[in-house]
Amino acid sequence: MLRWWAVGLAAVLVLGSADPAVAQKAAPKKTAEALPVNDKVLDFAKKKLGEQVGNGECWTLANDAVLAAGGQSSPSYTDSPATGDYVWGQLVYGVSAKGGKLTEDATAAKKAVAPGDVVQFRDTKFSGPRAGGGTYSMSAEHHTAVVAAVAPDGKTFQILHQNWNGKKTVAEATLATRDLKEGWVKVYRPQPR
Repeated sequence: MLRWWAVGLAAVLVLGSADPAVAQKAAPKKTAEALPVNDKVLDFAKKKLGEQVGNGECWTLANDAVLAAGGQSSPSYTDSPATGDYVWGQLVYGVSAKGGKLTEDATAAKKAVAPGDVVQFRDTKFSGPRAGGGTYSMSAEHHTAVVAAVAPDGKTFQILHQNWNGKKTVAEATLATRDLKEGWVKVYRPQPR
């Protein structure tokens, strides 16, 4: 699944103009902010695809990835908004839903979600259309994942996670926040130790 994002970007670049000046303008802009912890978190999680990390709990994948990257893990922060709601660094994006109405978290930093960020879910219910037709639904009372890729809308993420649907090995999934019907999702930027 991770290849889909790369193929989509490559298709845009290949179909663009042959004029180097036009291609330079159309190329994605690099952010001024280097994210070395994020890069290492993502690298760790990708290398574990199909494997069980530690005890197979979702938290363990994120925790081990952040620590291996030289970042501060969730025990370094005060749980928020309640005990057991892990914090993984700087809040960069948050969205909640009640009765299907989405509300973005005004306290989140105004930064784009990036690969290597950590996602925390609480009491979530998602439902929406499937890309190939039909619909899907999923729920997570309490879950943690690592962002692997971000779609151009900035609110659809390819994630790596474990302990999902009875599987304790690292797997890929897509998270479309527009499909959130209940609960909340928060995305954190891991911080160096």
